[in-house]
Amino acid sequence: MIAQGILPFKLERTDELITPRSGLALFAEVMRSLKVREKIEGHFPCPGSNRGYDAWEYIEPLLLMMEGGGRHVEDLREIEEDRALRTLVGMRRMPSTSTVGDWLLRMGAGGGVEAMRRVDEETAAAIGRRLAVEEYTLDVDATVIESEKKEARWTYKKVRGFSPCWAFWRSRAENLIKELKIGLGMEQMTSGDFRANALWFAIGVLAYNLTQATKLLFLGGEWVKKTVATLRWQLIETAGRLVRHGRCWVLRIAAPLEKLRLYLQVRSRCRDFCPT
Repeated sequence: MIAQGILPFKLERTDELITPRSGLALFAEVMRSLKVREKIEGHFPCPGSNRGYDAWEYIEPLLLMMEGGGRHVEDLREIEEDRALRTLVGMRRMPSTSTVGDWLLRMGAGGGVEAMRRVDEETAAAIGRRLAVEEYTLDVDATVIESEKKEARWTYKKVRGFSPCWAFWRSRAENLIKELKIGLGMEQMTSGDFRANALWFAIGVLAYNLTQATKLLFLGGEWVKKTVATLRWQLIETAGRLVRHGRCWVLRIAAPLEKLRLYLQVRSRCRDFCPT
């Protein structure tokens, strides 16, 4: 056998349904338990034609990408190529990266920022009621967006309302802002257009809030204090093989029994979670 590299193994490709990010399926269940799709569909306009993509078909892959560590629209290709993950979450189709970029520009200028503000507020309210936290801080680091234009300043005021308020305990605000900017990739915007960036940032804050909800409501214990990077390393980046048994899909994760139990716990809590 001709050596392919230094170590004694041979590299081949497979068409099996295998995902390196099984934990994103749990994140997708958290979104469903909090009825994020319904909130998005309630505030964004319907597509202009039967073949057009609706807002959820743009936002869901963006949320999964951000949670998985993607930082640019081009990183959506990792979600598109992960057939196992898309099968698990029921994503039958998704727009191309260029189409997503066009949508961000179009919706950024056409009411998408305000729609995302409402989605984020409703989601945070549902989580906050369940957490029963009495005091919140409403602020996002002013370095996130800088502009001297009047329109930009007006939009920035709107963006500040997206702050993940229910998770900002005063004594830890700076560290939590750092998690939003670095953990979810919000330290660098994806476009040269301010309003498209405002919408991108708003979606990123929703991803942040959902990440905190995953830790606080569905994981608990020592997971509450873990960073986004640690959450990815220890929970999300778990290899899984998707197989079909009769009418049911089965995800077989390559993990110890303890992690399997954790996955089952999160799924059970998502099933039983009923936001009021």
